[in-house]
Amino acid sequence: MVDKQALNSEGFALGTSTGGLPRQIYYAPDGTMKGCVPGYTSDSQGNKHDRLLMQGYTLTPPEHPKPHCTGCDKWHDTQAEVNACIKAKKVELVKWEKRARKELPQNGEVDDLKKEVSELRDMLKQLLEKK
Repeated sequence: MVDKQALNSEGFALGTSTGGLPRQIYYAPDGTMKGCVPGYTSDSQGNKHDRLLMQGYTLTPPEHPKPHCTGCDKWHDTQAEVNACIKAKKVELVKWEKRARKELPQNGEVDDLKKEVSELRDMLKQLLEKK
């Protein structure tokens, strides 16, 4: 059974019809509620499936909530897995930052480009003034 007081405190209006598309209440694996219009997708055989149910949401609250990971925006079975995922994401971020710094042009190259752009602007101004 759905706890109406909890739903009302979450901002859902029960018992009143405001029109619009009917909404379904979904529960995330960490126990948070989400009320939205069901979105369906079709597979190769033409069967329709609810997208949120495919992503791990359920129509009933979970008995054993799973912790939510801010690293991958998914749910893991234990907090240790969440911590390991966040740590792995930080290591990956450092790797990509090093690669980006290596591939970025050096400051001298940027200064040269700025000079060339300013020279091109001056040339365009001179050409426009002649006309």
